[in-house]
Amino acid sequence: MNVCPMYSFTLQLQNDILKINTEEMMHLLGAVQDKLKEVENLAEKTLHEIRESIQRYMNDLNEHKDTCKQQLDEHTETCEVKLDEHTGACEMKLDEHTDKCEMKLDEHTEICEVKLDEHTETCEVKLDEHTETCEVKLDEHTETCEVKLDEHTETCEVKLDEHTETCEVKLNEHTEKCEDKLDEHTEKLKIALDEHSRQHTESNYEQSCEGILEFVLYFKLLIINIIFIF
Repeated sequence: MNVCPMYSFTLQLQNDILKINTEEMMHLLGAVQDKLKEVENLAEKTLHEIRESIQRYMNDLNEHKDTCKQQLDEHTETCEVKLDEHTGACEMKLDEHTDKCEMKLDEHTEICEVKLDEHTETCEVKLDEHTETCEVKLDEHTETCEVKLDEHTETCEVKLDEHTETCEVKLNEHTEKCEDKLDEHTEKLKIALDEHSRQHTESNYEQSCEGILEFVLYFKLLIINIIFIF
């Protein structure tokens, strides 16, 4: 009967394992425990060393922190001293510059005031000269205007007199014509009144005469008003 080589090898291995006895197993377990104790001791030692290293690092860190703080304080004091010195120097320079600027400003103000006074005097002189020139021209223009006004007034008076004379002549002529026409009309009315009186009774005659006389008087007043209007 042919057996598979792999199967044969497996059976051989199982037989070899079963040959390990109890004593060897105890010996192996003891060796394992010893190794475990060595590993445990080594782990404790390593942990203790790590803790000591951490503690040293913490101490070093605290010392470095204190050193940095001390250095920072010293640097701060140095900077404050330098800043105070720089501030004092800047204030001194600023005061000196302010004094110089005030001095220059005062000098410039004085120069400007002198120039302003000179300019003011010049302007006043020119203004006075211009005022005199304007007054002279104004007087000349006023005299010229008065002369022209007098000439124009004389011309207007002459023309007004001529026109007044012409109007008076025309008015007199018109008045004479109106009076002539009024007289003619009055005579015609008298003639008509006489004829009318002959044709009516005495009572009617008196009434007609009164009416005609009133009409004649009214007509005369109307003619006179017309004459005065013209």
